[in-house]
Amino acid sequence: MNFYVHKMKCLLLLVLVCLTGCGNRNKAQVSCNADFDSFFEKFTSDSVFQKKHVDFPIMEYYSDEDFPLDMMERMTDEDSFEIIHFDKNAKSSGKPYEISIDKKTDSVFCYKKGINNPINIKYTFVCKKDSWFLVAITDTTD
Repeated sequence: MNFYVHKMKCLLLLVLVCLTGCGNRNKAQVSCNADFDSFFEKFTSDSVFQKKHVDFPIMEYYSDEDFPLDMMERMTDEDSFEIIHFDKNAKSSGKPYEISIDKKTDSVFCYKKGINNPINIKYTFVCKKDSWFLVAITDTTD
């Protein structure tokens, strides 16, 4: 009987720890003191800075060529990562696109949308260690 009492106490303790930990997770709000606009300017113009602010391995999501509605995923490490180019004169280039930024409390979504072409890429940034990091790329370009 003593064994069962001990087992029940351990189970109760485990449940309390889980409930306490889970409740605090939703209450915590992350805010970044780093200005995203300044960060993004440097991220788009300095390839060394860009690579240092990618959370490797980074998850990339992309459309399947044969089934465009199906999303594929791959993890990209630092060695196979290609620098992301954000051409400031993209509107006058052969594949023009616009950049739009959607800022949330703890994340920022940067969208690269084509003008009269199928470019459609979302870059997800989150704040970690008081700086911004690219954590995911979703490419639904046809």
